[in-house]
Amino acid sequence: MIAFWNRYEVYAGFDMNRFNQILDLLAAERVKYKFQTVRVGQSARSRGTTGMNLDHSVQYYIYVHKRDEEVADRLISQHLR
Repeated sequence: MIAFWNRYEVYAGFDMNRFNQILDLLAAERVKYKFQTVRVGQSARSRGTTGMNLDHSVQYYIYVHKRDEEVADRLISQHLR
């Protein structure tokens, strides 16, 4: 997907199940990864969630080292796409 310095983004999305599937797959194949979660939209404490789709309240990112990008892409393509 996107290369950023020495890391490569293999997933960016809102699907927590897919996020966990990819993490499990990478871990099973001993591919080192880092991840980031970002809360999107209004804070539930400050303004409530009325009208907000909670399925899209957190965006997930998964990164691998650039040297592992081909392995990660192949694993995801073979097992999850």
